[in-house]
Amino acid sequence: MASDAGSTVLEVGPDTVRVLAGRAGRPESPALIAAALDWIDDPVGLLDESPVAVADLWHAVMESVLGRDCRSVVVVHPPDWPWPRVGRVLAAANSFADRVVAVSRTEWTPAATPAATPADPPEDRPGPLPGRRRRLRPSTVVIAAALALSTAIVLVAGFSPPRSGPEPVTLVEGRVEVRVPPHWTVQRVTGGPGSRRVQVNSPSESDIALHITQTYAPETTLADAAGILGRAVAGQSAGVFVDFRPEDVVAGRPAVTYREVRPGRVIRWTVLPVGAVRIGIGCQSPPAREGAVRAVCDEAVRSARERGTASGR
Repeated sequence: MASDAGSTVLEVGPDTVRVLAGRAGRPESPALIAAALDWIDDPVGLLDESPVAVADLWHAVMESVLGRDCRSVVVVHPPDWPWPRVGRVLAAANSFADRVVAVSRTEWTPAATPAATPADPPEDRPGPLPGRRRRLRPSTVVIAAALALSTAIVLVAGFSPPRSGPEPVTLVEGRVEVRVPPHWTVQRVTGGPGSRRVQVNSPSESDIALHITQTYAPETTLADAAGILGRAVAGQSAGVFVDFRPEDVVAGRPAVTYREVRPGRVIRWTVLPVGAVRIGIGCQSPPAREGAVRAVCDEAVRSARERGTASGR
């Protein structure tokens, strides 16, 4: 895979985080990067002898190396990294870029420009960064985890074992967390028809995608959501929104459902009142091919939650 023109190409792991091509932010902090890499598989790590949520470490790393004005990022990772580890990096990068793609080092081909320097060959790879890993004592882990839960902005990656294929990663956007396929690309859509949303696109089929929306609506019941959406659907052009069901069940969860019919594509919407938000999961496919996205759709609906709550609450 070659990097897109204008993308920032970021090498992550095993012992470094650095920009290979494109725009970079501030100079990297070796101590911060060392801590983020050392503790990447744990919920809490140490930075300067203080416990810190590992998601926050990676958020700080991405803010440093990418800056605040980054549109597209290609994350080049070691080929043997498990998907929960890659997902943690993607979740952090997604806070600072509209489009984030993961590719293993064996699959990435640097663009033929002076700025796109390939990664060092294995024999020339620099040694470990200073401040290598020191395990926390059990009592420290308990205290640090409590601190992280009370103060962290959680950007999580990886969840339960996969049913088949690569393990999904957790996309965090605003107040919402949703599990999505690891190789799919993420972009924020703020213009055009429809609500502001996050669109998660299949890397192999351009007409297969997930759309994720969220509306702050505390104390909204399923009946409330059905009333609001029913009135909105009724006000649209005939034939665009069809099969409206005020009480449905998708992936074992009570929901409001309907289909949005557009030229060349159909979006099956599932709307869930969860905590203080109303989450919409739209599953896009070509007409008569809704089964192509069903497994991904069901996983997204099953996992969708407000941050800090359990799925289905």
